Amino acid sequence: MTSHLEGLDYLSELIFWTVLLFAAIPAYATVGAVVASRRPGNWVGWLCLAMGAVLAFHGAGTDYAARALKLDPGSLPAGVVAAWIGDV
Repeated sequence: MTSHLEGLDYLSELIFWTVLLFAAIPAYATVGAVVASRRPGNWVGWLCLAMGAVLAFHGAGTDYAARALKLDPGSLPAGVVAAWIGDV
């Protein structure tokens, strides 16, 4: 995938996808686990846990699909399913 952004726009997009998004996964999961374990009836904890899981599956699906479909086609099974999960 190529980017049409240049300069500071490209840098801000790169920082978002490589730093902030991957920092959000353990943050959501940790907050969700703490809240859900102490207050199981509180839906915010379960929502944070779900958000951490969704972000993790998205990142893993994106990387898996890139490997299976673009970098080394046919090397891994279910590349199309991983692309759907990663929304590539």
